[in-house]
Amino acid sequence: MQARLAERVALLRRLRGAQPQPQPQVTASVVEDLQGLEDPAGPAATFDNRQMQVAGHLYQAQEINITNVFDLQWRWVRPAPPNLTKELVERSEEIEAVIKKLRAQGAVAISAISSPSAVAVQGMPGAGKTSLARLLARKLDRDYPDGVLWADVGPRVKTREDATAILNAWAAYFVGGIADTALTFTPEAVRALMSEHPRLLAILDNVWSLDAIKPLREALPGEAHLILTTRSLEVMRNAGGATHTVGLLSKADARALVALRLRWTPGEDSSDAAWVDDLIVRLGYHPLALDIALGLMASEGFTPEEWRATAQRVIEQVRQGTDFGALKLPEEVDREANVEAALAVSYRALDEAAQARFRALGAFAPEADFATAHAAAVWGCDETAARTQLTQFVQRAVLDRRDDDVWRQHAVLRGYALALLRDAGEYDEVRARHTEIYDQAMQAADAAQRYYEMLPALPQLRHAFAWAVEQDLARAQGLIGHCAALQAAFGFAREGLDWCEQALEAARRRGTPADVARAHGSLGIALARVADLPGEDRRQRLYDALAAYDEALQFRRPDTAPLDYAMTQNNRATLLRDLAALPGEDRRQRLYDALRIAWEARLLFEQVQFADPQDINRRTLIGIRTECGDDFEAIWQALDAGDAPDWLR
Repeated sequence: MQARLAERVALLRRLRGAQPQPQPQVTASVVEDLQGLEDPAGPAATFDNRQMQVAGHLYQAQEINITNVFDLQWRWVRPAPPNLTKELVERSEEIEAVIKKLRAQGAVAISAISSPSAVAVQGMPGAGKTSLARLLARKLDRDYPDGVLWADVGPRVKTREDATAILNAWAAYFVGGIADTALTFTPEAVRALMSEHPRLLAILDNVWSLDAIKPLREALPGEAHLILTTRSLEVMRNAGGATHTVGLLSKADARALVALRLRWTPGEDSSDAAWVDDLIVRLGYHPLALDIALGLMASEGFTPEEWRATAQRVIEQVRQGTDFGALKLPEEVDREANVEAALAVSYRALDEAAQARFRALGAFAPEADFATAHAAAVWGCDETAARTQLTQFVQRAVLDRRDDDVWRQHAVLRGYALALLRDAGEYDEVRARHTEIYDQAMQAADAAQRYYEMLPALPQLRHAFAWAVEQDLARAQGLIGHCAALQAAFGFAREGLDWCEQALEAARRRGTPADVARAHGSLGIALARVADLPGEDRRQRLYDALAAYDEALQFRRPDTAPLDYAMTQNNRATLLRDLAALPGEDRRQRLYDALRIAWEARLLFEQVQFADPQDINRRTLIGIRTECGDDFEAIWQALDAGDAPDWLR
């Protein structure tokens, strides 16, 4: 054994001209850094999605018969409108007005090709745009034989690439077997899939950018109709088609909401009718403000007398104003005085623990779902207690229940929660806890190769990264590694690259040399991954990745960081192998360099005695061996590394 080790040390000297290195200390940080090792293997027999995407070999995988590998099935499932998460007042005048405009626009061409007609629904914060859209979806379901496509767009869809997940979801109605795969669909592909079932209504809820939803509009067949909701006047004006502005509640609709929430209708000329109408008027017929007030009333009493007492507190708050007026709301949230008054009374009625939990909701991503388990972790309680608290918030109409153990807060209410969190001096602590919890959840899912389960949490992960890259660089680097497979598998590889570029900039500004090296290493992996995407200059991206790894090696030396050095060299070997296959490259020299540094990494990995990197390195070497073909023996002999192992012959 000693003689064999001495031979390997001597070989290392010849390969890199370095002195013998001390055995490194294996620490938790070293284990964490193993995320930076790029697995070069193509898909295994089981077609492991993570290996394919993280290794950046989607381009090669496309040569495989994807249909057989993924067992795709051509089948159609009629898309149905979303379920109503709570009972809503059917605002018949609003609904009929939108339907009339939608039908009138059915034959209008808004582009050079036959394009779907569109109705844009715009209105004030909390006016009920999403509720109206949900009601329209259900009412119009029978009018569209091929179904209703619903897409919750929101602020997370800011670029065309961000629309990929929605395109994939639409494709899944027409093709089976694509769940949890790396397949992504272009607008043209989705449009072709829809061609046999084109009589659709598509509803895009909460659109922030017309350019970002362009792929979705391009995917719709000409026979389809489109409704989008937006808070943006610019989006509304430029959407094409008719427009509709959601107004306040009518008196009849407001009374209907009271009856729906309290299961009670006052007599027409009774004293109860007078105070109910007074409450409605004082709250300006605003749907969200009235809903919050009614939620508080229902939680505090069972009789009209008890409800009236609560209503009087709300009315008095409207008259006097509220100290919430001093809160600094996020820029994207418009202050609404009636909502503010109702919320202030509801918030003050909570006990201190519930108030703290409400404030903590401001740390979650805006207009994004979150799970009970994650709320419990942020609050520091068990899931049963968290579910009870969340249910109370739903009953108070300050939170929405989206599904079993899935919740979301209205953007306006989340804005107030965030302002209260900051006002209480708790923002940094709770944001750090939110970031840690989602990072840990993503890490666990990634390690178990169930990263796809975290797709619904991607908006929260983005929110976590945005905080971490400014406040906790190590956490940001961890999120980059933990989210890489998720982003690659669902069409967000370029987002992963953007994260890496942000982390590198942050590391240069305030990080250590080790932080800068790690950021360069992550950037190299991300660049190699996007090299295979459509529209990319593959050669240039691979060159850029190689340059990033070279920068990392300025800080990662075999004498100070042997494991990091070996990991980076292994990644460089994979890149050199890929470059060797491109026209115009010096194939033999590229393969020689790839084999040389991969074998050097092999010897270092054996010294470190970590199994995982050795396995990945072995696949790297086998991949290079395959690329060498008949030239392998000559290239190996040029290394002067002795006999090649049997598994490499």
